[in-house]
Amino acid sequence: MSFPASATAMSRPHPHYRCVAPLRLLLLRDSRPEFHARLQLLMDHNRERREADPRLWDQYHRYVTNFLRCVKIQRYTPRPKKKSLLMHLC
Repeated sequence: MSFPASATAMSRPHPHYRCVAPLRLLLLRDSRPEFHARLQLLMDHNRERREADPRLWDQYHRYVTNFLRCVKIQRYTPRPKKKSLLMHLC
C-alpha cells in the first residue's frame, strides 16, 4: 500500500492528516514519557465513537494502522492486544 501525497485537492484535508496526532502522541512515549502517561488518563470516548459509526471506526483504524506501517513505525503498530492504545490516541 502506498500513500502518495497530492496537493491538487485543496478544498478538503488530505486523509494523511488523520495520522498526524496519533503519530505525535506515540512518539511522546519516547521523548516525554511523563507527559504521555498523563495523556493516557484522558477519556477517549472510544465506545461512543465505535457505536455511533462502526464503519467509520473500522475505516479510520485501518487507515491509521496501515499508514504507520508504511512509514516504518512498526514498533507502534498495534498487535491484536494493543489496538486499543492506538485508538485511544486517535
